[in-house]
Amino acid sequence: MKRNTIFILLILSVFVGVKAQNTQATAVNVSGAENAYFNYANEQNTATFTNTYGRSTNDVWHKLVLTRAMEIVISHCGSTLSDTYMYLLNSSGTVIVSNDDCDGLVCENSYLSYIKRVLMPGTYYIVSEGYSSNGKILLTVRGNSSPNYLPHTNTGIKSENFTYTSTQNTDNSQNYYAGQSSKDVTYKLTLTRAMDITLSHCGSTLPDTYLHLGNVRKLILHL
Repeated sequence: MKRNTIFILLILSVFVGVKAQNTQATAVNVSGAENAYFNYANEQNTATFTNTYGRSTNDVWHKLVLTRAMEIVISHCGSTLSDTYMYLLNSSGTVIVSNDDCDGLVCENSYLSYIKRVLMPGTYYIVSEGYSSNGKILLTVRGNSSPNYLPHTNTGIKSENFTYTSTQNTDNSQNYYAGQSSKDVTYKLTLTRAMDITLSHCGSTLPDTYLHLGNVRKLILHL
């Protein structure tokens, strides 16, 4: 009887170990993300996991919770597995962006995955997997909450009445901000006193637009 009890406990322990970090519900938190700057690293062998998302290979899930807007760099550089794939999802599990190869721009091995993205406060998920086989994947996540987290046009410092007009073609930009899937243009406005501000897209060639207003720390309003 004693031998049977020990055998059952060992089986349960192994079973739990395989399932942990294997789904969105069991994703492991990226520690340190509450800080203004953080650097997180975690290596896992996908051979000990199962396939729950994306390609036919096994998956490792991480959960990223941000309390402020940050530039996030997610990388598989340095992984033992030679060819990887990566997904960045929002809190609902919808893909924001995915990456197959970094093209040798950041990793010595161009077949490893890499994502650089500005993210607003919220919950995100990172799914790591091999492209066609399982093996050891090193995930690193770096965060930077510098005020200049978005490429932007500086409209200057304002203390008196002013009018500012600018026309930009979003086709010439990228989708830096995770609010919508379309490309975006950002402007920086600095006020030295309280002012009544009117923001408008009236007269735009594009028939349907979206507008976000935020300060250095968080999103204030989106229209």
